[in-house]
Amino acid sequence: MTKQIVILALAIVLNLPVTVQAARQLPVVNVAILTDGPSERAQSLRSVFLDEMRAVNEGEFDIQAPTALQLEADRTLAGVRNALDKAIADPRTDVVVTLGALGSHVAALRKRLPKPVVAPLISNHGLQKIPYKDGASGKRNLSYISLDVDILRDLSAFQEVVPFTRLTLLLDAAIAEAIPGINKEVSRVAQELDITISPVTGSDSAMAILAAIPEDSQAVYVGPLPALSSLEYQRLVKGLIERRLPSFAFEGKTDVARGLLVGITPALEMDRVARRVALNMRRILLGEKASNLPVAFARAEGLTLNMRTARAIGFSPKWPLLTQAELLYDEPEAVGPPLTLADAVEQALEKNLNLRIAQSGVVAGRENIREARSALLPQIGLSGRSLTIEEDDATVIPGRSEHTASGSLTLDQVIYSEPARANLDIQKQLHSAREIEYERVRLDIVLETTQTYLDVLRAKTNSGVQKDNLRLSRSNLELARGRRRIGTAGPSEVYRWESEIANAQRAVVEAQAQTQVAETALNALLHRPLEDIVATLEVGLNEPVLVTSQQRLFKLIANPASFRVLRDFIVQDAFTSAPELRQLDALIRAQERTLDSANRAYWQPTLSLRADRTETFSRNGAGNAPLPGMDDSETTIGLQLSLPVFTGGARAAREASANEELSGLRIQRQAVAERVEQRVRSALYTTRAAYTAIRLSRQAADAAESNFVVVRDAYSSGAMSVLDLLDAQNAALVADLRAATAVYDFVRTLMEVERAAARFDFFLTSDDQADWFARAERYFSEQGIPMPN
Repeated sequence: MTKQIVILALAIVLNLPVTVQAARQLPVVNVAILTDGPSERAQSLRSVFLDEMRAVNEGEFDIQAPTALQLEADRTLAGVRNALDKAIADPRTDVVVTLGALGSHVAALRKRLPKPVVAPLISNHGLQKIPYKDGASGKRNLSYISLDVDILRDLSAFQEVVPFTRLTLLLDAAIAEAIPGINKEVSRVAQELDITISPVTGSDSAMAILAAIPEDSQAVYVGPLPALSSLEYQRLVKGLIERRLPSFAFEGKTDVARGLLVGITPALEMDRVARRVALNMRRILLGEKASNLPVAFARAEGLTLNMRTARAIGFSPKWPLLTQAELLYDEPEAVGPPLTLADAVEQALEKNLNLRIAQSGVVAGRENIREARSALLPQIGLSGRSLTIEEDDATVIPGRSEHTASGSLTLDQVIYSEPARANLDIQKQLHSAREIEYERVRLDIVLETTQTYLDVLRAKTNSGVQKDNLRLSRSNLELARGRRRIGTAGPSEVYRWESEIANAQRAVVEAQAQTQVAETALNALLHRPLEDIVATLEVGLNEPVLVTSQQRLFKLIANPASFRVLRDFIVQDAFTSAPELRQLDALIRAQERTLDSANRAYWQPTLSLRADRTETFSRNGAGNAPLPGMDDSETTIGLQLSLPVFTGGARAAREASANEELSGLRIQRQAVAERVEQRVRSALYTTRAAYTAIRLSRQAADAAESNFVVVRDAYSSGAMSVLDLLDAQNAALVADLRAATAVYDFVRTLMEVERAAARFDFFLTSDDQADWFARAERYFSEQGIPMPN
């Protein structure tokens, strides 16, 4: 002590920093940690528990874990007893912690415990006949945690999911030997449920366990199997799936996630168990009796289903079960590689049926031009004639025969025809309009595909958020039940959270339906089987196929002045490239030609040439001799010039009709131009707002989450009401959903802009994009506003 005072005085003289902690030494506590045997899990568990013990006792005790006190048994009862005796007998040991089912069981049943022992892995104190008195162990130096596993409860829940009458129970051989009460409990449960249970014990071989399962077994209850390595456990799971056996996980969600079918408890949160062990140790070190510490450990109940396993064994849960359970891997795996946004557009352009229909219309329309051109090309005709007259007439009429057969070859050529030339010009313009219509359909298919793809992403995100909210509501229900148990809340709070869970389940079902509807719509656009599962990839602002990958774009909307010029520039671009306007321009040109032809009909005649060669090659019957000087062939060539003089007003009617239709098309073009401009400007306004919303919605979600954490902590301590927590949770849900879908909203509005401007980045090369920015820069310069750097 004198030395410490001297050092303290010297530090004060030299103006050195001094802490109170440096002036006192913490009591050292050596912890002996016993595991049942070598395993992959033992080392990680040891680290988790040590970290918690040190954190809880920081500032009061120096928790040490000497290597010599880290003991590993051989997974036998004798080996565990020897290791426990060694830990207790070591004079360095202050506290013993058993991190194993065997070690916890052996320690709890040991006759004398001269040193404090904490046994955190007791499955059921009644079944294992562990000392119990008034909620504690009642045994000197013994503190344990009872997980209150109930085989009857587990199997009853299992039967509600999968009906069976013959069950196999898998159990570690050492645990079965250590706890003989398990066999009695299994017999009692089998009798009560009127089923047959076949116990199968095993150690570290999955193949040996699988081989021991009876052939007529209908289901399997997988109990604790700590000797199985991770690889062997996966082999066990795979074997059960191959035999199409439904399986129940004793350890709950943890093993359901590893491939078993169903469990009714959440994952055993070892961090919570470790915190409980650390708190119990602290109380013991501070002077409380280990025998008086509570042994109960509250674990929530909640059904968990592995849907991947269900699909693999051919099990389809009923609808109520799907809404009540937490579903793992509930989305079936898609066949083939994931579909990117660019892939979806490419497939739509290749396979979409509406686009192929439009393409067929273009091909068919091309033949109308050929048909119109044919009227200006030579027309060659071939005809034959057989004539029979009365015998008397053939005899009387000179040069006639009773039976005559002849053939004619005719050539017609239009030299000039205004209606024919006009029709050809009109058909060309109409075909141009059809080609532009195909471009319009193509752009609309791209827009619909991108928006539907984003709808799938949004629906999947919404489904995930709603599932998280359901899990949170279930957690809050357990919190409310805990508050009720300690008397800080009444039954109304529990009922309120049960109501909230029902609403959350409904929201999950609706979100899943929305996902299926969106996937069906996308499959239809891509001409794929409608029930195909769509594997998608997230869409971000840095997508190389989007102009947003170039940060220059965001600088153009950075301030109102540059954003106004950008709107004007894109509108002018749209006026040039919009298919709606270009199609109307082609129709206007066609109608102008129609009107021009109607005007020319008053004074432009039609001139045509006709040549005919007729050959008589057969004369039979009476009077078949030709007249002298006549042969059996005849050739005629003629020119025809025609100009209608009076048509009863038809020409004037056609002219007036063409003129009115032309006026209507021109007015329609003005209206469409206004709609194009309105569409561009509206989409740009929405896009700017959506881009800003990305940042703001993230901020809102972070703030709402922080508020929820604060309110939940206050609720758990009784400082706030259930309504406060509900309000905070709903606010966090809405904010989280908006933040999660903000990028989708922005990309969706960006696609609207590109469709309105008839310019999708999917079709542009890097040179095309550079050219677009160069034209934008020139436009900004013309307006006297430099592009932002």
